[in-house]
Amino acid sequence: MSRPLPIYYLNVEGWTERLQFMERQFADLQLPVQRIAGVTPADVTPADLARYCDPRRYFWLTLVEFALNLSHLRAMRAFLDTGADFAAIFEDDAVLSRSLPTFLSAFAEAQPAFDLVKLETFGQPVRLARGAEAEIAGVRLRRPRDYSAGSAGYIVSRRAAETILSRDDMRRMASDEAMFNPFRPLARELRMVIADPGLCMQADRLPDRREAALASRVGEARQTRAQIEAEHRWQRLPWRVVLILDRDIRMGVQKTWHQKVGGAKKQTVAFKAD
Repeated sequence: MSRPLPIYYLNVEGWTERLQFMERQFADLQLPVQRIAGVTPADVTPADLARYCDPRRYFWLTLVEFALNLSHLRAMRAFLDTGADFAAIFEDDAVLSRSLPTFLSAFAEAQPAFDLVKLETFGQPVRLARGAEAEIAGVRLRRPRDYSAGSAGYIVSRRAAETILSRDDMRRMASDEAMFNPFRPLARELRMVIADPGLCMQADRLPDRREAALASRVGEARQTRAQIEAEHRWQRLPWRVVLILDRDIRMGVQKTWHQKVGGAKKQTVAFKAD
């Protein structure tokens, strides 16, 4: 008999509304879950602040983004302390599908050869490969041919967690960029797929779930990021040129290849609420 996947959610001490929101959802779904105490900006060391949060570097993160990434890494370490082959990790603003328990049970039974399964849909168009790598409990698992925003819910394998923890990708760039952009080094090394339809979605991405207490902290951080980059516009000018060459030319050529030759098409992955 297959072993259930450990399930974790990230929650900073004192964020009571989010804690109650997640605990209520998991209780309703009858899913056992473990809270992982989120890392806060105050926990970031001066050395890490200088190395990873400096806007004069090509890749850099705001304090909030960096702390969130460290929280994901903390959950992966907790997972590796178990004997499980896979774990599911959620951020504390994820609205969960009622189909999630069925899918997780079927996934644990199937033990497919994937390293990362993105359960979240961000509600934005993403280019997906034609066809599916697998189908589990009515959910198609498809290869992305484009960057897929959001890291509010995913399944990670033991191999992936070990690989991620051994590298600094999740310290240098946003978690979704590192794990779910198939043109980045980490995502290229791992076998990554996206659930179609999605089985979770950030609360503030749903028009009828815009609860103030669940507003995206990363969204706020990225607004701060834009302000900081504006203040360092001249230091960042060479990096902006590099970014254009990387994103619009290198990645753009690969996206066009996947679309013209591989038949990949842009589509919005629906959220399966029930």
